[in-house]
Amino acid sequence: MEKISGKLRLLLDALRRFDGDHGFLLSSGITFNFLICLIPLTLFLLASIGTYLYSSRQVLNHNGSFFGSKDYEKHHEYHPSS
Repeated sequence: MEKISGKLRLLLDALRRFDGDHGFLLSSGITFNFLICLIPLTLFLLASIGTYLYSSRQVLNHNGSFFGSKDYEKHHEYHPSS
């Protein structure tokens, strides 16, 4: 019984300290910073993918390989506007 009360006391002390140190405010700040950092990371990834797949033919080939269709280009012909 003493083992359980010791563990319970440790848990309660940890919760009191977490509340005393404003743990929820600190964790929300970390989450906010993480979400703010995702915006430039997403833009960078989209720009990198756009540079890598700069041709419409490459985009069609990539989509075909992603969706598993071997004859994707036959069903979705690319007709340039020029």
